[in-house]
Amino acid sequence: MAVTGWKEGQHVADVCGILLPTRCTDRVAAVFKTYFDESWDQHQKKILVIGGMIGRHEQWSKIEWPWKELLEKYEIKYYRASEAEFARGEFNKEPFRSRENPSTSEQYRLLERVREDFFQVITRGIVSGLAIGVPLQEFNQAANTPEKLKKFGGTPYYICGHIAMLAMLKADKEVIKSKVAFIFDRHQEFEAEMLKVHANLDTAACEYHSQVGSIVFDDKKRFIPLQVADTLVYESRKYLEQKIIDPNAVPRREMQRLMDEEKIFQISLCEKEYLESYLTSSTEQ
Repeated sequence: MAVTGWKEGQHVADVCGILLPTRCTDRVAAVFKTYFDESWDQHQKKILVIGGMIGRHEQWSKIEWPWKELLEKYEIKYYRASEAEFARGEFNKEPFRSRENPSTSEQYRLLERVREDFFQVITRGIVSGLAIGVPLQEFNQAANTPEKLKKFGGTPYYICGHIAMLAMLKADKEVIKSKVAFIFDRHQEFEAEMLKVHANLDTAACEYHSQVGSIVFDDKKRFIPLQVADTLVYESRKYLEQKIIDPNAVPRREMQRLMDEEKIFQISLCEKEYLESYLTSSTEQ
């Protein structure tokens, strides 16, 4: 699995150390909440990325209140990065876009200001995350029979979510064994598979089982931490999609900021070799 980090040689424990309280008594009681979202390319033919952000309840609370203020300021019900970039959804209306006429330069500047305001909330907060991508062409090559596809859970969402959850548990274990709660954006077609992954992680056979907390599914249109995760995953998907085309591709400005501000500690592509290894390990179990 190809892995790129936001800083060369950066250890994941350094980032998680930022998230943990300094007092030992607080460390023992710490419970992390991880919020996951997914991002596909436009036609769902190139890549799927699942990513999440991890933090304690009070750290998430410090992000939620300024986020709510921005929602009220711009009179939108929720924030989604792709909609803000292309004036869709909540931004497909005045003053962000004219329905009948082409967008003006003033409207473009307004959208840029909106994106910057929400981005600053993320970079100021004490939460960090990761992203796992699956190139869909390589997934289809690895899952080229019904039997193999079944071992992958029937969908690239399964392995992507599985690896993302494992990576979060591993990151937590490198600092201290605390409970990790998983909150996913609600997608009815994938919930059953994620419940299977969670059940497997919560067995004694998994070295992280003592850290596995609850798993729930909610709607990111009404749940702010999932909207925060949406921005990280959207930028990670843009970056990884470009890396598939050009391994030397540089991050977009937004992605570079997430790296520079230490808001992402792992970016991974599950390429063909890794997918085949995952398939072999599933067969041996």
